Amino acid sequence: PPQACPAPASRLHHNNFNFTTRYFLMSSTYTSKSSSIDFDTGTSIPSSKNSGTKNDEVNREFGHYVVTAHRSTAVHDAVRCCFTSASDTNLLTTTSTHLHLHTLQNSTSTLRLINSFPLRGRSLLCPLNPPQKNCSAPSSLFILHPFSWSTVSWREGEAVTTRWGRTMEGEEPEMGRCIACCEECVAIYSTDGWVRILPRDGEGNIVSSPEDTIGNGSGKGGAGKGRMGGGGGGSAGSVFPAFDIRLEEERERTLLDMCFLDGQSPPMLVLLHRDSSHRIHLSSRLLDLRSGCVTSSGPLDSHDIDGSSGIVVSCPGNGVLVIGHRHISFVTGNIIKRIPMEETAITAIARLSAADNDADSCEPSDRFLLSDERGRLMLLFLRIETKGIVRGMQLDYLGKVSVPNALAYLDAGHVYVGSVYGDSQLIQLKSTDENEEVAHERGDDCNNGCCSEEENEYHKDAGLVRVVEEYVGLGPIVDFCLVDLDGRGQCQAVTCSGVGREGSIRIVRNGIGIQIEADVEIPGIKSLFSLRDSYASPHDRYLLQSFIGQTRLLGITSEDEMEEAFIPGFDTASETLMAKNVWPGNVLVQVTDRGVFTASCASLEHVDEWICGSEGKITVGGCNDGGQVVVAARGGALTFLQVDLQGKLEVVDQIVLDQEVSCINLDPWKTFTAEETMNGDAMEVDHDPSKNLSKFVSVGLWNINSVRILSLASHLREVLRIDLGGDTQARSILMVTLGNACMLLVGLGNGELISYVVHNGNCNNQNHEQQLTVSTRKRVAIGTRSLSLSPFRSSRDGTTCVFLSCDQPTVAYPSGGKLLYSGVNLPHYSMIHVAVPFRAPPFPDGLALASESTLIIGIVDDIQKLHITTRRLGMSPRKIAHHTEGSIFAVGCVTNDDYVRDYEMNNVILFLDDSTFEEIQRINLEPYELITSMLACNLCNTNSCSQEQSHSSSSLFNAFSSVLLVGTAFAYPDEDEPKAGRILAYRPAAHGAMGTSSRITMELLCEAPTRGGVYSMAPFHQGSILATINSKTKLYRLCGGEDLPELRSECSHDGNILSLTVKNCDSDGSTAIVGDLMRSISVLKYCASSKSIEEVARDHTLNWTTAIEILNNKDGVYIGAENYQNLFVLKRDTSNSISEEARSRLSTQGEYHLGEMVNKFLRGSLIMASQHQASSSLDKDNRGDLVMGSSLLFVTADGMIGSIFGLSAQDFAFFRALGQAVSLSVPALGNLSHDEYRAYSSERGVSRPCRGFIDGDLVESFLDLKKKDMEDVVVFMNSEGNWWTEGGDEKKEQVLTVEDVLAKVEEISRLH
Repeated sequence: PPQACPAPASRLHHNNFNFTTRYFLMSSTYTSKSSSIDFDTGTSIPSSKNSGTKNDEVNREFGHYVVTAHRSTAVHDAVRCCFTSASDTNLLTTTSTHLHLHTLQNSTSTLRLINSFPLRGRSLLCPLNPPQKNCSAPSSLFILHPFSWSTVSWREGEAVTTRWGRTMEGEEPEMGRCIACCEECVAIYSTDGWVRILPRDGEGNIVSSPEDTIGNGSGKGGAGKGRMGGGGGGSAGSVFPAFDIRLEEERERTLLDMCFLDGQSPPMLVLLHRDSSHRIHLSSRLLDLRSGCVTSSGPLDSHDIDGSSGIVVSCPGNGVLVIGHRHISFVTGNIIKRIPMEETAITAIARLSAADNDADSCEPSDRFLLSDERGRLMLLFLRIETKGIVRGMQLDYLGKVSVPNALAYLDAGHVYVGSVYGDSQLIQLKSTDENEEVAHERGDDCNNGCCSEEENEYHKDAGLVRVVEEYVGLGPIVDFCLVDLDGRGQCQAVTCSGVGREGSIRIVRNGIGIQIEADVEIPGIKSLFSLRDSYASPHDRYLLQSFIGQTRLLGITSEDEMEEAFIPGFDTASETLMAKNVWPGNVLVQVTDRGVFTASCASLEHVDEWICGSEGKITVGGCNDGGQVVVAARGGALTFLQVDLQGKLEVVDQIVLDQEVSCINLDPWKTFTAEETMNGDAMEVDHDPSKNLSKFVSVGLWNINSVRILSLASHLREVLRIDLGGDTQARSILMVTLGNACMLLVGLGNGELISYVVHNGNCNNQNHEQQLTVSTRKRVAIGTRSLSLSPFRSSRDGTTCVFLSCDQPTVAYPSGGKLLYSGVNLPHYSMIHVAVPFRAPPFPDGLALASESTLIIGIVDDIQKLHITTRRLGMSPRKIAHHTEGSIFAVGCVTNDDYVRDYEMNNVILFLDDSTFEEIQRINLEPYELITSMLACNLCNTNSCSQEQSHSSSSLFNAFSSVLLVGTAFAYPDEDEPKAGRILAYRPAAHGAMGTSSRITMELLCEAPTRGGVYSMAPFHQGSILATINSKTKLYRLCGGEDLPELRSECSHDGNILSLTVKNCDSDGSTAIVGDLMRSISVLKYCASSKSIEEVARDHTLNWTTAIEILNNKDGVYIGAENYQNLFVLKRDTSNSISEEARSRLSTQGEYHLGEMVNKFLRGSLIMASQHQASSSLDKDNRGDLVMGSSLLFVTADGMIGSIFGLSAQDFAFFRALGQAVSLSVPALGNLSHDEYRAYSSERGVSRPCRGFIDGDLVESFLDLKKKDMEDVVVFMNSEGNWWTEGGDEKKEQVLTVEDVLAKVEEISRLH
C-alpha cells in the first residue's frame, strides 16, 4: 500500500491537497539520487535523416528548452557566519536551486545581496568556524548536497570550492538529511542507517580519505582548488581519515536529529531517534577520530522524552535541549528538566550570540529563539549557575512572524526568518517601550483605512517584533491561471500562494509596474521637460509641455500642488525642442524652432537669445548640464553654442552636413564612484563642471540611415560613422553610461532599438584626435512605433536606466554586465510618446509620461523582470479560476484555523473583482467538504442546441453558456477514499434597479452529486465537460430548461487508480489526456455515435503523475511531471505503418530531472505575443533564426515559475552543445556534475541520462561569464563541432564567435 505522507508541510505543497494526501506520498522534499553516469554526448543529436525543413512541425518540436522565469523562493536553510571576512556579518540561505550570500549593513539595518550561486540539488549549510587559536580568520561553509558534500571559502571576491567528496550511496532517510559540526569533525547523515564522520585538521579544514574524493573529474568541469585526503594544512600526525557509524538496527533506524555536545574532547555525538514503537530515544556516542570508531556510549541515554520530539540542540551544562510538541526538555546525565508549552510543532530554532546573551543580565544565561507552525516567535531563556548547571528555563512569547523553515540570528537584535510557506523576513527584536512607541506611531490596527482587513489581521500581534524587510515568497504555488485582463496580448499569472495566514493571491506580470500618482487629460503633447528653480536644487519645480506651435508649463506650489505656471524668459508661442537647467550662469535653456533662449533661474527673466536666421527653421536640438547646445536647422546646418558663466550664448562652431538631421544628443559619458551611486540626488545634479561637459555629439541622419559622432573639441569633425542598415531612420539617440559601459543607443522609427558599446569615448580621454570604436552591436524589437529614449535613475539604488517610449513602453537597465529589457505595465495607456524624470516634492522619484491624450505622473517600481503584486487572504488558497464575462476571480480557500485539522477546516469560495481584487462575495461550503477543482467554461444546453435562440432570455448573461464550475469532495475522517462530492455550477447575476450600475455577483445555477471526489475538470466535446472522479473519467452535459437546469452524466471510463488531472486536446474535438496517480498518462477518445469513452493509448511506465499538458496536439506530444521531481515527454504514433498495439502505446521522447515538484502546466507565456517574434533575423550577421514551437508555463511547490519552449533540431543541437561546453568549461560550486543532477531519477533507484531537454538556466549562465570563460566555451564548441546538424542551415566549416553565441542566448532569454 502507498506510504503515508511524512510531514504536514509536504501535504500542504501539493496542488491536489485533500484527503488522498493522507495515504499516498506527495512529498516535495524528495531529492534525486546521484550516481556516476557516462553521459553520451551523441544520444540526442539528430542525424541527417531526421532533419527536415523549419516548416516541419516535428522539426520544430525536436526537443524542449526548460528555463526559470522566476526562481524558487522557498528558503530551506539559513546560517549566519563571517564568510567574506572576519568582521562581516553574512547571511547564507539556500533554495532548491541557489545559494544566496548576503551581508548585513549596519548603517541601514538591511540585507544586501552580494551574489547568488547555482546549486545542483537541495542543500544543507553548516558554517565551519575557525579554531579558537585563529578566530580572526573568516569562516568556511560546509554544504551537504544530495549524496555529496563540499566546503566553500571566499577568496579574492569569489566563492571557491576548497574540498569536496562523496557521501554513501543508498536510500535517503525518511526524515531527511542533517549535519552536526564541532571543532574537531563534521557528522553528516544522508543515507538511511549510516552517519559519516569527517575529521577537521588544526586549521579547521575538512579531511577525508582518498576514496571519498571525486578527483579531477572529466574535462575542465572537475578542476577545483585543493584535493581531498592530504590537503588542509594540518600536520601529518593530526590528520585522520573519515569513517562511518552504523546505527543499531532495532532502535536507531529512524534518526530525527543529531548534534555535538559543547566543549567535549574527544567529540560526543548526541542522537535523537524513534524506534518501531514510535518511542523517542536520546543516545550519545563518544568518537575516537584516531582509530575511526565509536569507543563507548556517552552519558546521555534516555527514552523518557516527549513522544513528538524532533529537534535536539546542544547547550551549556554538558546537556542538550530536546524540543517536542508539548514539552521542552533539558537533558544532562540522568537529569531531565522540562517546561510545558501549548501543543505545537516547532519548525525552526536559532541561538543568540554570546554578546547578546550577556548584555541584559548580570547572571550567566543562554537564550534561544523558537518559532512554531503558527508563526509564533518565542524566546527560551536558560538560567545557568556559576558552575555551568542549568538552574531553570523560561519561555516568553515575542510576536508573530512568517511561518519559518529556518531562523538565523544576525546581530543587534536582527533575525532572518526564512519561510517555505510565504514571504521571508528580516525582523528586529524590540523592547516593550519601543513596541509601544511604534504602535502609537502606526495607529492601532491601522484604522486609518490604509490597509485591508486581511492586511490588518496579518500585521497585528506583532508584539516585540518589528519587520525591517520582507522578501517575496511565491511558494508553495498550488494553482494558477493565465489571464489577459488588459486585452493587449500580454498574460499575467495569478497564483494561489502561501499557507494559513500567509495565504495570498500573487499577480505576476512580465514587466515593471508604475504607481500612477496623478493623471490629467491633455491631448497633443509632443515633448516633456522637467526644470528646477535652481541648478543645485534636488527637486524639480516645473514640467514643460511642448505642443505644435506652443509651449505650456505646470509648476509645483508651496502647498505641493500643481498649477499652470509661466516663465517670462521663454518663448511660449513656439514648440519647444529642448529645455534644461545648466550650471554656467545658473540659467534655464530653451531650444525652439526659432532659436535658443536662456532665462535666469532666480527671476525667470530673459537673459540671452540666439535666433536662427539664414540657416532656416530649427528641426532638432540638444543640450547638457554643462551648457553645451547643438541645434540643427533645415538643410543639415549644425550649430554649436556654449552658455558662459553669465548665461550668455556664444556660437562656437558651425558646419553643414550632407543630410538632414533627425536627432541629436550630447550627454557626456560618465563614470560614477560608489558613493555617488548610492546617492541618487548627487547623480542627478552633478556640481563638478568637468563631468557635465561632453567631448562628442551624436547625430542621426534622415536619408542614409546612419549615425555620426562628431568631436566638439575639433570643430565638429566626424570621428565615427555607423551604418544602421535596414530602411528605417534613427528617431532618437542617446549617449549614456549604463553600469560600467559607455553605450550608444539608437531608437528607430519602426520601434527597434540598436545598442553599441563605445570604446575610448570616456570623458577622461584627452586625445581628441583618437577615433572612437564601437562593438557588441545588438538590435532588439521593442514595439512597432517610433522610439523615444529618456534616461532616468532607479529610485532603489540610483542605477541609470533608459525609458523607451513607444506603443510597447519598456525600460532598459544594466544587470551583470548585460543590457536587459523589461516591459512597463500601463494597462490603460496603449501608447506612450515621451517620458522624463520629474522629481518634485510630492513625487520624489516621479516620472512624467505623455500618452496620446493624457499626462501621467507615476513612480516606477523596483527594476526587475517580473512585477509581483500581493493580495493577502489570511487563509490558504487552493484553487483559482477566472470568469471573463463576470470579470471576477473565483478562489477556493481553506479558512485559517490553527487549532483544527485540515479536513475539519471550513472551505469557502471567494469571488474577487478582477481589477481591484476586492472581495465581492463569499460562499461557505458544507462541513468536511473540500474544494478540489475549479473551471470557468461555456456549457451548451443539449435541450436548446437544436432550437432557435430567439426565445432565450435577454438578461445580461446567457445562463446556459458562461459558467463557473466548482468540484468538491467530502473527506470524512473515517474514510480512506471519498465516497461523495459535488459539481457546483455558478453563473453571474446582476442585482440592482433597472438602469443603474450594479455589482455582479454569482448565483448557483445547478449542482450534480458525484460518487467520489472531483479532482479535475476540463471543457470537452460540443460544450460538455470531462471530470475525473476517483478512478473514473465522466462526461457531463447541461440539460433541462432555464427553470430546472441540471448537469447530467452521459458516459464514463474506468481504468485508473486515481485520476488526478484531465486536459482536453481540443475543446471542440473528442480527445483528452488523463494523468493518473501511479499509472502515468492515458489518452481517451469520445465516440459520439455510441456515446462512450474509450482508451486509445497509454504510457505503461509507473509515473506518480502530478501535472500534465499537451505540447503538440497534431503529433500527439504530451508532457508530464511526476512526484520525484522529473519531467517526461510522451508521443503517440498514429501512423498506419505500425501495428494497433504500437499505436496504443505512448513512447517516451524526453526525460529530465527538474529538482522541484510541478503542480500545474498551462499553455501560454508571460510576454506579449509580438515579443515571441525572434529578433535575430534583424541582424544579418546572426547565424540563423530562432524557430520556436510550443510554449508552456509551470509552477512548483517551492514558488518557481518556469517556461518550456519547443525547439527545432538545429536550435536544439546548438543549445545542447552550448550547455555541455558551459558545464565542462566552468566548474559549478561544489564541483557537482551537471549530467548527474539532470539525470532522470526515481525512488526505485532508476537513473537515466537526460534526453530531449535543454537546461535553459545552464545555457543562459553563459551571459554571466567573464570574457575569458566565454572564449573558452566557444573554443570548446568549435572543437567538438556538435552545434550544427546535417541538413540544417549551418555549415561545419563555419566557426562560431563569442558574439554569435551571445546573440543567440540573449535572443532566447528575452522570450521568458
